[in-house]
This record gives sequence, C-alpha cells and structure tokens, in this order.
Amino acid sequence: MPGIGRALMAGLVAATCIASVVPAYAKTAQQKQAEDAAKRRPMAFFLAKGGANACGEGCSEWIAADGVFDAGSAKRFETFLTTLKRDDLPVFFNSLGGSVSQSVLIGAQMRERRMTAAVGRTRPDGCRGDSQSDACNHVMHSKAAHRAKLVLDGRCFSACAYAFIGASTRKLAKGAKLGVHSAFPREGAPDQGNVVSQTHDLLRRYAIEMGIDSGLIDLAAAVKSTGMHTLTRDEIARFGVETVPFFETRWLAFQYSDKSFNLIKSVTRRDELNSRRSYNATIHLACANTLGLVLRYRRELAADFKFRPAVFFRVENDSVSLGGGIEQSSIGMWSTVASFRVLEHAAERSKLDIVESYAAAANRDAQTTTISTSGLADALNVMRKRCNERKFTGTAP
Repeated sequence: MPGIGRALMAGLVAATCIASVVPAYAKTAQQKQAEDAAKRRPMAFFLAKGGANACGEGCSEWIAADGVFDAGSAKRFETFLTTLKRDDLPVFFNSLGGSVSQSVLIGAQMRERRMTAAVGRTRPDGCRGDSQSDACNHVMHSKAAHRAKLVLDGRCFSACAYAFIGASTRKLAKGAKLGVHSAFPREGAPDQGNVVSQTHDLLRRYAIEMGIDSGLIDLAAAVKSTGMHTLTRDEIARFGVETVPFFETRWLAFQYSDKSFNLIKSVTRRDELNSRRSYNATIHLACANTLGLVLRYRRELAADFKFRPAVFFRVENDSVSLGGGIEQSSIGMWSTVASFRVLEHAAERSKLDIVESYAAAANRDAQTTTISTSGLADALNVMRKRCNERKFTGTAP
C-alpha cells in the first residue's frame, strides 16, 4: 500500500471498534428521523453519468460514494474499481461518517491509484422523494451505473474526512461541507487501552503520509464526539485539505514503541512535467545507532517515471547524499544515516533543499524542493535524548 507503513495500516484496521458517525443534535423529529435513517444506509458505490460538464469542465462521468462507511465498504470499493478498470474518474462523497478503519482503507486505495475526490450529492434518475431515504439508497445499490445529477452541496462528515484526504487531488466546492469530531468506540464498546487516543495518534501519521497537516487530527480530537466542527476555508487551506501547487506539513513526532522516537514531515508539490498532477513526498527521521539518525526520503512516482534520480539534502555547503531506489512501481525510497551535527546545522537555518538530480539520459533538469525547518531544532533536542536512552541494535525500527 504505497506511502503508508504496514504497521500504521495494521494499527488502524485493528481499531475496528472505533466509529465516527455524526451524532444526533437537538433537532426536529423529522430531521432526527432522516439522519437516523441515513446512518443505516451502507455505502453505495456506482458510476454516475450526467450531461456535458456535469462534474466539472470536460467531466460527464464520476464515481458516487454515498452512505455510511460500513464494515464491508472498503472491499466493495476495491471490487468496484476493479470492475470499472479505470482510475481517472473523480469520486464524489456524500456521507455522515461510519467506520474509521474502512474510510482510511478507501483513502489508501485512492492514493494508490492517484485518484481525485470531491464532495457532492449524487441523485440517480428514478430516485423518488428525499435522496437521504432508504428507498433512494436502494436505487443506488440496485445497479453499478446510473444516469444521475450532481449537486455540490454534499456533506463529508466524521470518518468520511479520512477517506477524502486519501485522494491525490482534492476539491471542495463552496457549498460542500467537511466536518470532523473525535473518534469514539461503537455503541456499548468500552475504550480499553485508550484506543481512542491511539486511533488519533495513528490518524496523525496517516494524515502526514497523505500530505495533510496533523493539525487536522488535533482539531478533530478536541471536538466532543457528540458535536461536529465544519472546517472553515481558512482551516481547509491551513491543513492542506484542498490540493494546491505546494504545501508542506509541520514536523510530527511519534513513537513506534517506548524506545523508538521518530520525526516525519511531508511535502506536496505540482509535478513539473504535468501541471495537472501532484505528488507527495515524506521525510522521516528515526533513531539508528550512535552514529546518528536514519534519514529516509519517500516519494510518489508517476506511472511514466522511467529514470531514478540521485537524491541529496543540502544546507548551504553541507549536503547529505541518500542511496536507494524504487520500492514499488509507484514509490521511490532513498535513505542514509545522517549525523546529528549535519541535521542540527540544518535546523539552525530556516530552510533546507531536497535535490533530485537526473542522469543526462533523462533529459530533464535537477528538481529542488525547499522546505521549512521550523520546529526541527526542538524536535532534534528531544530526539537526541530519546535516541541516547534506547539500546542500540545497529538498525532502525
């Protein structure tokens, strides 16, 4: 699963007792009845076909994802995509939430295929009455494709937000709403072992892997599970929820275990060879041995990526060269052991450069990505202490 560590995904999937569904507020009886019915509707996936430009300029077909993220939704989505045999259609979500683990699995599937996501209500022809009704949901599930209309005022609440941020390209129309709140155990399940807190920690790492600032998860965790916070346009921009030509997250500190302290940061930028395509790259630091830290650079690659670049980090006259290559057809990873001295020197400066240099046969110039070191110095101070405390095995976790 490109861009997401197996341990991270295993942890999220293991947290299947966690739900994240929009709770009921003090509403009219009709509103509450409608929302209770919506919660019972399992996620429907179907190919929607509209008129010219129905889903944007030059777009007349899209994938509708409507309903609650139920226990089987990720598998149904995978099967649906296999049947569809194309990854170039946008996915429009309209959901009140559901299972966090299922939404993350769907987000990972979209990232693997470099898909586009947006928020909107899809109304198939033949859907009578309220589009949120059980009857309309039955129509959505009745076949794999429908003639339909799209309205860009949908809601992507709770767990839905985590599926949405998995897409490589993310768009939010002005009328669309993205809402978050704290995860919580399913009804009747105890919060054993602080599983809610652990889930939020895993979601922070997932967000960074997807190129989203972990502040989004901090915000969600601070909202009671009985409430809902709809993101403002300022928050959407601050956390990188909507794809822009360049975005970088803050450094995130986390632990795989009591003796493994890690730092991670990601950057999303527009592909220089294709202005309609973006890629995400992560920078990961982990305790290695007494010599320093493991420095990893992991980058999404386009399907037509034929030449492997040499990668090095540069701060003024200091540079660190990374060795490595293609981990998967769509992922490249480079790594080395970097000394604390070099990294602390970098942290004293406001910026550092990541340089990808290509052989002459690639017929393309070197690409330089400049990232901020804000917060790195403090994190390295903690990391030096934590790494000195651990029992070194000579390898990184």
